[in-house]
Amino acid sequence: MKYKACALLITGILLSDVCFARFVQTDAELVDQEELISFENYNDKISYQYPNNWIEQWRETANGLRINAGSLTTSVFDYFHELKVSSEDKSPFYISYSQWRHDDFTEAIFLQELKLAAKWECLEFLLLADGSGAKEFGDLGVGLAYKESSSSFVEFQLWSVDHYYNTKKKFSEESRNRPTYSIISKGNYNIFDTKIRFFYEYETPFEWKRTSKQYTYSYERTYQFIELERVIQNRVGYVKYTSDVKSEAKIFTDENFKSMDRYHYDFGLGVRSESMNRVLHDLGLQIINRNAYYVQSTGIGEQGEFFSESLSPSQSIRDENGIFYTINRPAPFGRYQLGAFVNSVALAEDQIERRENEIKIGTAIDWQIRKTSRLFVNTTWDIDQLWSDFSNKTTLRPWGGGNLQFQVVF
Repeated sequence: MKYKACALLITGILLSDVCFARFVQTDAELVDQEELISFENYNDKISYQYPNNWIEQWRETANGLRINAGSLTTSVFDYFHELKVSSEDKSPFYISYSQWRHDDFTEAIFLQELKLAAKWECLEFLLLADGSGAKEFGDLGVGLAYKESSSSFVEFQLWSVDHYYNTKKKFSEESRNRPTYSIISKGNYNIFDTKIRFFYEYETPFEWKRTSKQYTYSYERTYQFIELERVIQNRVGYVKYTSDVKSEAKIFTDENFKSMDRYHYDFGLGVRSESMNRVLHDLGLQIINRNAYYVQSTGIGEQGEFFSESLSPSQSIRDENGIFYTINRPAPFGRYQLGAFVNSVALAEDQIERRENEIKIGTAIDWQIRKTSRLFVNTTWDIDQLWSDFSNKTTLRPWGGGNLQFQVVF
């Protein structure tokens, strides 16, 4: 499969400050199912984002656990969890561990990072690892960091993905055409009173002959993220940008196949503020363009995948423009939050265009159990669905989905 030229992806809202895109073997089980992404998908994801005061608390600590599960459909969550622990102190060596998982319509990713660091003034020399019970899929890496503090650093990593594949693989007849590497740079820095956070990862292309599964899988991916944040007259203005360009294909031994090239563009900007009575405001804008090109043949019959009866390329182009506003107020139990989320969606699939407007509100309880632990119970309501049901005199179905979040730092 020919890999398309790299494109840029701008992202408005990310759940995690530390981003991962390193290849995991489960990604080869199923080509991403673009057709499952609904009109409500990204409006749902925005309404399930962490409160800003949670994000600030998370960034200021080296140890913590947070979980976020938001309903996308009756059977699928947008599920995310992140764990980080570190022994770092003034000694010249420390060990840290981080764990990251994200599941939604298209992907299920679980990654870990075990880090052994040797410090010399502001420099850190790193040994990295990620593994599980299957030895063939263990990752090894090295890194170099310039670190002034936990909130001010630049780090470079080189990973050998599935490092022991050739010597420890379960099926000796299977093979890959080349070693797989992941090149990463990330950082968090202040320049001219502007906070800059960035992440970049390039995964080298490869083909994986899986005779046990009766197909050959090919893969390549580039991921980028940058966020700029600046205080302007007691308000925090921010701009976020991400790129996630992915190409993959499965070619079966009976010559059936499915391939996919995806380009997702998403731009977000906004302003946050806190009034004297500790009321938090967040007003943001999001612009999304997501392109997917795929070719699929008939009769493969793999569970969960849909195949058309044509070998001609299919194209899905999604354009979305959204705006959101949240207000987070103090309460006896902690805080409560109200939000409004509006999205205009245009979807073109094989030259057939559809448009929909998604409008929802959110009501949430932000329960501060202790200073270090919090529980966020969030409900969302589809105003556009309510208006449609009322106009058509059908049964009212305003429920937009529930969301549960938990965070503890230590």
